[in-house]
Amino acid sequence: GKNISEHLPDDAQLFRLGGDEFAVIVTQVELEPLQHTINTIHLALESAFCIENYDLLVGASIGLSHFPILANEIGLLLQQADIAMYSSKKLATLYTIYDLTLENNAAEKMNISASLKRAIEQQEFELWYQPIINLRNNRLYGVEALIRWPRPDGSYTPPSVFIHIAEQTTLINQITDWVMQQVAKDVEHFESLGLSLCIHLNLSAKDLQDPNLVNKSISLVKGNHSSQKIMFEITESAMMTNVEQAKGAMAQITAAGGTFSIDDFGTGFSSLELLRDLPVTQIKIDGSFINSIHHSDADLAIVKSVIFLSKHLKCNVVAEGVERSATATLLASLGCDLAQGYYYSKPIPISSFANYIQEQQSVSAVANQNSF
Repeated sequence: GKNISEHLPDDAQLFRLGGDEFAVIVTQVELEPLQHTINTIHLALESAFCIENYDLLVGASIGLSHFPILANEIGLLLQQADIAMYSSKKLATLYTIYDLTLENNAAEKMNISASLKRAIEQQEFELWYQPIINLRNNRLYGVEALIRWPRPDGSYTPPSVFIHIAEQTTLINQITDWVMQQVAKDVEHFESLGLSLCIHLNLSAKDLQDPNLVNKSISLVKGNHSSQKIMFEITESAMMTNVEQAKGAMAQITAAGGTFSIDDFGTGFSSLELLRDLPVTQIKIDGSFINSIHHSDADLAIVKSVIFLSKHLKCNVVAEGVERSATATLLASLGCDLAQGYYYSKPIPISSFANYIQEQQSVSAVANQNSF
């Protein structure tokens, strides 16, 4: 606070709201002097703070509100500035000026968050499974468990909307608990169909920070006394949140018989270090690289390189988002092990799996007849 106040213009007043939150009141209304004040705050925090021989680097996220244009009451001004500040933090901008769309987004998130709590309590979710195919023999290798949240009108809330919100709270841990419990039940159904699958389920950064994750994961892996295997998918960015913590948790789960896959490979930033240091046995190439391999030399080169790297690290490779026959053929010729995507199947409810297997067997039988 002292560091900032020394650099502020004479007409500015600095207040500490609590913790690491501060408020600055300035009489400037033009954007140019305001920007100068904002730059001054950022510059004041550029040099490290020395505390007990440790150099600490501190940054600031800044949100702005305006009296009387946006609000004429102090509580509302602070609330608006707070909403704008969180937007600035999320987008990593120098500052954000409050506007109504930010409030609408915040309100929508609050509504979804409240609905999610109810959905967890009342177990409104469904678990669907997307087949993963072995490219060497075109047979079913495994499935990825994907959560679905039905709406009263029969449509579904997209996971891209609610998972992101859940990950900002501990709700994601409760959702992962439910997924694990459901997978444990569904294992019996796959067993009854005579299938021997690798069942994939996703873990988030928050899950890796959950002190109970190891016990829950080991319970799922050990409790699975069937021919179904369990693989946990984690994104690069989730592992990077706390590499040492991830390493410890993954080592214990691996020792119990669980396996790990890096999801969305290529979209993070420290892949090679992770592959060297973490017990990963599979790499999933993000779909953004896959469907352009026919016409993008760069994407083709990336896919070839990941396959080459994986082989030498003794990992198998899954291509995500495969949508065409030609893509599957090309991937097989490049030595890719596994594939999933709409070309093979969309995610399907477990109740539809018996039908899916029958269809696959009839397609396979026709293919075999044609090959003679």
